Amino acid sequence: DMAVNYNPSSVTSGLVCALDAADKISVSGSTTWTDLSGNSNDGAITNATINTESGGCFDFDGSGDYITIGDLGTNYPDWTVSCWWVSDTTNENTMFHLSSNKPQGFTVWSSANMAYYVTKSGVATHTATSYTWSTGRWYHLTLNHTSSTNVMLTYIDGVQVDSDTLDNHATHEEFDEVVIGNGAYGVWDGRIANFCIWNRVLTAEEVSKNFNAQRSRYGV
Repeated sequence: DMAVNYNPSSVTSGLVCALDAADKISVSGSTTWTDLSGNSNDGAITNATINTESGGCFDFDGSGDYITIGDLGTNYPDWTVSCWWVSDTTNENTMFHLSSNKPQGFTVWSSANMAYYVTKSGVATHTATSYTWSTGRWYHLTLNHTSSTNVMLTYIDGVQVDSDTLDNHATHEEFDEVVIGNGAYGVWDGRIANFCIWNRVLTAEEVSKNFNAQRSRYGV
């Protein structure tokens, strides 16, 4: 079946949003992606379609498909976001977007690099990682922010690939407009199967645990 209960051995401490397209509770209809964390941070589905790839995922066609979680109602000075994704294009497109007042999110570039974008000095600015990627392959992304040091870390497939010190940690606390598949740099063209937010910084060991808990599902 397309969406069966799927309960990986992943980190739940501090989890405020957990969406998994392989879970029949999380995906029971065509309009809502239900939050499994118990915090009711559900996603409203616009045009994105569910399919059976890798146990269940949402397909975004690069033309008006997105899922809106909206305002989480709380600022998180320390946070972690992760998702499983595959892109169908080397054109730049936005994987997810977290805030409208102070834009921040994650994008892939036409140069086959990855980047997050954050507000620096009032301007949404790309910060590229050194990691290169390929279309048609599943990846596990983890992005986290530590307020005390104002450092953003990027992990791909459980391994840290980038560290960057930002200019103002208060800029990166807001989760007032969480959108999957749309944002400041275009709409997503590919698939996203799992999306999670924690209200704390996961350790490197926890990031690796999350990756290893589901990697066999995605063939990586």
